[in-house]
Amino acid sequence: MKVENTVKLFKEIHPETVLLIKVGSFFHAYGKDSYILAYLFGYQIKKIQSNYSTCGFPLAGKAKVIAKLEEMQISYLVINKADNYEVSEEEDYKTKNRYTEIFTKSHTYITKKNRIDTIYQYLLENIHTENLREKLTKVEEVIYETGKI
Repeated sequence: MKVENTVKLFKEIHPETVLLIKVGSFFHAYGKDSYILAYLFGYQIKKIQSNYSTCGFPLAGKAKVIAKLEEMQISYLVINKADNYEVSEEEDYKTKNRYTEIFTKSHTYITKKNRIDTIYQYLLENIHTENLREKLTKVEEVIYETGKI
């Protein structure tokens, strides 16, 4: 069974729990969980089949990730693919679980950050074009309106 299918099954039972799936020498998170990890740790999100998001980190980062999830009171499961997806660690904060709250913040942040990164890439790729000066001036006007720069 594919990892993504297993994640979907686990998520049906634990919809507000970060699943950390050990695959080889990395842990992976999928879907909403990848947004939470990207937000909390600056990890890169990759899109895989069917526009499904994922991010990962090496085994050595597990203690740091778990400590942050516990500090933020986000429920989690640690699952090992090699052991037929057996759960090796678990923390369930029940009514104190902040999964949905942190996901909402992380999704908003990542979406805006991606938009900013796209604009930044466009500006860099078009830095030598004539009409960039006009566009850059408009961007600067918007930024300077706030008075923070």
